[in-house]
Amino acid sequence: MEKEERIYQLLQARREEREAKRKMLFYLRSEEARKMKLEEEERAQKQDGMFFYFKLTFICACILLHLLDPL
Repeated sequence: MEKEERIYQLLQARREEREAKRKMLFYLRSEEARKMKLEEEERAQKQDGMFFYFKLTFICACILLHLLDPL
């Protein structure tokens, strides 16, 4: 009976190790996905800001050209 109990304990310990490893891998993958999504959102915001700045600059240039050389 002692041998069977020891085998059961070893199997249980291995199951727990596999479960802990599975949970850790899930956490690490989730964190990596979260970081990638955050970086992607930051890049998109930066591009949106640059596009807005470009549009604003273009509009200001058009206004200045019109003021300097009205038709």
